[in-house]
Amino acid sequence: MKMFRRSLLIAGLIGGVALSALPAHAQNTCFIRDQAIESLKTSYGEEVEARGLSNDGKVMFELLTSEDGSWTLLMTHADGKTCLVGSGQSWTAVTAMKAKGPAV
Repeated sequence: MKMFRRSLLIAGLIGGVALSALPAHAQNTCFIRDQAIESLKTSYGEEVEARGLSNDGKVMFELLTSEDGSWTLLMTHADGKTCLVGSGQSWTAVTAMKAKGPAV
């Protein structure tokens, strides 16, 4: 169940990124991955909660969250460059619910 929930979360995040243009301030905000992860942990208490690869395997997305509700979505390219996709407040983990009704 936990793996299903994580897969659903990643699919939603990647789909959301693919369907919307990045804000201008996020398009050129790139870092060295290890430094970005450490900085988010130190500054905001965020840690990696989920990660997934693009279908072609050239890009990895990582979602970092904190207990305070802050969140950051990073995109790391095959060359190691990590870029900010988005960030915000009020992150809430959602538990997958089973559909009611007849099996399909």
